[in-house]
Amino acid sequence: EIEIRYGDLNASSDEIHIKVHGKSCHGAYPDTGVDAIVMAAAVINSLQTLVSRCISPLDSAVLTLGTIHGGTAGNIVAAETEMTGTLRTTDPAVREKIIDAMTRQVSCTCQAMGGSGEVVIVPGYAALINSDEIVDVLVETAEEVLGSQHIHPKKFPSLGVEDFSFFLEKAKGVFYHLGCANREKGITAPLHSQDFDIDEECLKLGVQLQAQLALKLLKRDIA
Repeated sequence: EIEIRYGDLNASSDEIHIKVHGKSCHGAYPDTGVDAIVMAAAVINSLQTLVSRCISPLDSAVLTLGTIHGGTAGNIVAAETEMTGTLRTTDPAVREKIIDAMTRQVSCTCQAMGGSGEVVIVPGYAALINSDEIVDVLVETAEEVLGSQHIHPKKFPSLGVEDFSFFLEKAKGVFYHLGCANREKGITAPLHSQDFDIDEECLKLGVQLQAQLALKLLKRDIA
């Protein structure tokens, strides 16, 4: 069995680092400081609207903040708060739009509350976008090797990442999934689990598909 998808298959990823700067003071006199934790809460609430209100519901995007650290004691207004997260999108234009909006919202939200905020983006993987004409050749090849009943179109892209995306930024190509489970042998554990295994019989089919696909592409003028 193989799974295929035309166009976007996997998301891009970016590490998000947000710093919120306030002014420390005694917790009994909050008016003499600028609370970085309260600002961070406002930033978090603001960023939750990015995907739901700034991005079309027809596009794929996920913005997750996974850590938040700030403050030194329960009776001291925090001077600084740091947050980290991840951004996943399948469209480079959507990726840039979210980064621009996120940078603006963090800065303006903190400024409005008397502090300052900054966003640092560490680029990760690119979005994996298959070349439709190469997918067509894959389907043709797989029909010959496996039969059309063993080809399964993937309905939605995954917001997980895949480094084959960097090859597809340089040349046309296709990434697809080769079935490697076997219920009769008890090989059913999902990827990234401690019990993951493959039925190695699938490797022969995978090599055959790759070789025949390469031979077909060599005979065709797909630049």
